[in-house]
Amino acid sequence: MFYHYLLTSGCTPIGKFSEIVYMRCGNRSAYFRSFIFYDYYYYVRGIKILEDEFKKIEKLRSFTEEEIKLLYGRLTVISVDFSHFIGFGLFETEPIYLLKRGGIGLFLANVDITFSPDYPNTSLINILIDATTPTNEIQWFMAMHYFVKGDGTLEPGVVDFSSFAVNTFRGGKIREEDVLRALGEKYLTIDGLLRDTEEVVRNGIKALVTVLLY
Repeated sequence: MFYHYLLTSGCTPIGKFSEIVYMRCGNRSAYFRSFIFYDYYYYVRGIKILEDEFKKIEKLRSFTEEEIKLLYGRLTVISVDFSHFIGFGLFETEPIYLLKRGGIGLFLANVDITFSPDYPNTSLINILIDATTPTNEIQWFMAMHYFVKGDGTLEPGVVDFSSFAVNTFRGGKIREEDVLRALGEKYLTIDGLLRDTEEVVRNGIKALVTVLLY
C-alpha cells in the first residue's frame, strides 16, 4: 500500500497526529492517512502486513498541534486524496511565497488532488492559499477549485474566499487580480509539484492492489 511503498522508498515514520502518520523522506517530509488500517484491523483480520503496520503506527509518538504547526506550518504540501479511503502528501523543503503587500504575505499552502466516488469521471484539483498577518499568524486566505475531465481538460470551479481575504481586498492592501497574477506566475512550479506525485500514486496503487488481492 502507499504507506508500505513510502517505507520501502526510504521514508522513516517520525510521529503521528490523529490518524495521520508523518514521515521523513530524505530532505523532504511526507504524511500518510488511511482509514483502511482501522477497517481491516477491526473487521477483516488476517492480512498480516496491514496488522503489522497498524501495530507499528500505534507505537509512534504523538505530535501536538503546536508541533505540527512549527514543523510544517508554511511548507507547501502536494496531497492526493482517495476520498475517505487513503490520502498522502509530500511537503516541499521551503515555503512557496506568492506576494507580500501591506504586511500581509501570501503563500501556496496546498495543491490537492481528490478522487471521489461522487465524480467518477473526473478528479478535483484544489489550490489553497494561506496568508501571514502583520503579527506573524497564519490565516486561511482562499481556495480555487478545478475539475479535471477524463480527457484531461481543466474546467474551473468555484473560488472560495475567507473573511480575512474579503477584508483584505476591501482594505485595498491586496487586490484579487494581484493574487491571480502571482499564482499564474507559479504555473510551472505547480505543474512540477503535481508531477512529483505521479510515481508515488502509480506505485502506491500497485502495492495496495497486491496487498488486498494476495
